[in-house]
Amino acid sequence: MSKKPIVLAVGSTVFDIVFGSRDVDVLGDVKDNADIAYMATGGGGANFAIALRVLKAHTQTPMHIILGTRLGIEPNGDKMQHMAREQIHGELEGIRIIDAIYENPFKIPVNNVNLTRKSRHIFTQFGPAASCIADGMEQQFIDTAAKASLVFLNTRLPVLTALTGKSAFENNVPVLLDYSVENPENSPFDMSVLERATYVFAPGEARVKGMPEFDKNDDEATRKNAELLFENSLKWVCVILQSRAVRNLFSVCQTAFLSLTKCRMYQE
Repeated sequence: MSKKPIVLAVGSTVFDIVFGSRDVDVLGDVKDNADIAYMATGGGGANFAIALRVLKAHTQTPMHIILGTRLGIEPNGDKMQHMAREQIHGELEGIRIIDAIYENPFKIPVNNVNLTRKSRHIFTQFGPAASCIADGMEQQFIDTAAKASLVFLNTRLPVLTALTGKSAFENNVPVLLDYSVENPENSPFDMSVLERATYVFAPGEARVKGMPEFDKNDDEATRKNAELLFENSLKWVCVILQSRAVRNLFSVCQTAFLSLTKCRMYQE
């Protein structure tokens, strides 16, 4: 009997508080005129793991889904953190979690997301800085990546991404990288992960070293940057325009499993 494939997603977990209005252009007017309001789990790692679970259910594909992220334990008396953790653990039900923080106190980042008719604005509340990896947890990421059938990485947790990617590459495990670096000259992200990734998934705003800077509020400039990013990429690439507002993680999963040729994808 063949074993179920293991898919490891390594990335951030955050808590999103979202207000949106279809009729408002001015950022400050969103909350008072919101016709959309909800709270949800967010973050590149958590979103991908949840999307994989949806894919698993819809396609009845047998797989073990593992999320490597940072959660830690709840700071005493923090009601927002308590509410965030209840929601996150509920939405991650059925997904095995490797917690890099382990049993150390940690404030999960909280995003206040305001959606206007034309734009999306994110204001993040970070807690006190915490050690990226607790003692003994590094080896769990390395061992899990070595046994995986597919590893998903993103650029938001560079230390975890680098050590997990190294293990995957050494064991010939395919890697899907969500590459969102916009300022590569000053980024702590290890660019060798980008060079060795099997698949690259990137927003139109992302840049690699040597690409010119541009106005991200200019749609035509963003499109030209996306073209240049595609031409500068090394292999299998899916470039998504306006990804901050419409990124479809279900299509990311399909890209990872179904892409057989280098692809160019624009999603408005």
